[in-house]
Amino acid sequence: MEQWEMMAKMVKEFYLAFKQEEFLNKDMTEEREHLRDLLLMEEKTEYMKAEIENDTVGKLDAVADMAYVYIGTLLERCKGNVDLVARILYFDSADSELAEICDKIEKNNFNGIFLTAFKEVHRSNMTKLDKNGQPVYYTKGAKKGKIAKSELFEEPKLKEIIEGEDKIETSDYLQ
Repeated sequence: MEQWEMMAKMVKEFYLAFKQEEFLNKDMTEEREHLRDLLLMEEKTEYMKAEIENDTVGKLDAVADMAYVYIGTLLERCKGNVDLVARILYFDSADSELAEICDKIEKNNFNGIFLTAFKEVHRSNMTKLDKNGQPVYYTKGAKKGKIAKSELFEEPKLKEIIEGEDKIETSDYLQ
């Protein structure tokens, strides 16, 4: 459960840094729910594309992003309560979104590197802040409200994690 809590804390840190805390303090609107669904669908599409192209780095990136978005959605539903989110992630294996994420981790043998990859995706996500430390948002269209990449954005270094020997055992998080 420790890994799930750590992951939820990272996502909450993102929410606070990107001035998204208002979404942790109120009920989700239909528009917000739609955005969260759109974000998750975007990551699932990236995963399918990477799978078709047999792109291991792309698959790891997409699965880590799926987990990031899913945890963010849970944080919003649970009003920012990290402990509650960690318990849901640890105990609710019947949730279809969570099961799909875990299946993709297993299928691709990402168990030993997933937590490291998630941390790297978090590091990368935090570089979306602009040079003034402010978030940049899409303001129109279907992506309205989504955080955009600033000029300082750095891609996650997932290839290095896949190829490296810096693997840590994270299989507990699947329990």
